Amino acid sequence: MARADAVANHRGRFQRVAALGTSAVLAGVMWVQTSGMAPAQAATSPATSYRVGGSLAHDEFNRTGHSLGSAFIGGPWVTASPTGLLTLAGGAATWSAFVTRGQTTHAWLPEVSALNEQVFASFSFGLVTSAHYGMSHRTVARRQANGDGYVTSAAVLDNGRVSLGLSRVRNSVVTPLAVLPLAATLSSNKVLNVQTRVVGTSPVHLLTRVWIEGTPTPDWQLGYTDSSEAAITSAGAVGVNAYLGPTGSARSFTLARLRGRELLAP
Repeated sequence: MARADAVANHRGRFQRVAALGTSAVLAGVMWVQTSGMAPAQAATSPATSYRVGGSLAHDEFNRTGHSLGSAFIGGPWVTASPTGLLTLAGGAATWSAFVTRGQTTHAWLPEVSALNEQVFASFSFGLVTSAHYGMSHRTVARRQANGDGYVTSAAVLDNGRVSLGLSRVRNSVVTPLAVLPLAATLSSNKVLNVQTRVVGTSPVHLLTRVWIEGTPTPDWQLGYTDSSEAAITSAGAVGVNAYLGPTGSARSFTLARLRGRELLAP
């Protein structure tokens, strides 16, 4: 039997819908995958018309050690909830020893501050098998000092399937906004690129896409228009985080590069 759950529609308001098909469970609430814009709709989002401006952040981790230090552009990194050992080597930052389900780590550039932002991150992977990978690789835009912000999650599932999601963090409450169940398929020893745009204030427009490095950049795959009272409407920083889900196994998290660009209104 179909079950009705409250979900945010693509205008940021709540509606009752039948729980049919893919869903995500977070904090005891089931959010049905019916919100957000389909790729064709995302292509018409006002965020597509913003022009890429100056560089806000840029780091390719061309250094060694066990501390992130400072980005090439963007100032010093700050980390929270560190997991395992952080190692900088070979042009990447790797957090190893994600062994406990629910483990997470966060890294961001607090000196970066912009309202209209484009965030691009490249995540490197080793062995990817048919088993459930169980880890989400995430970017954060408009990150506030208290941790509020917009999060893009590329969750690697079984057989290398990558789902793409947008969520909002507000006062420690995570609200899923939109999900694309299959955005890419990942294989071993590849790099996954994640790009997100966040623009405007009333409403806030979000766009995101994910692709395997070396393949053509796809059109924008997922969009959302956030007009709720909880929308994040202040300028903020950029960053990343990773999360080992309840069905994941021991993993590492490798960030090969991060770039942040200011977006200019048309």
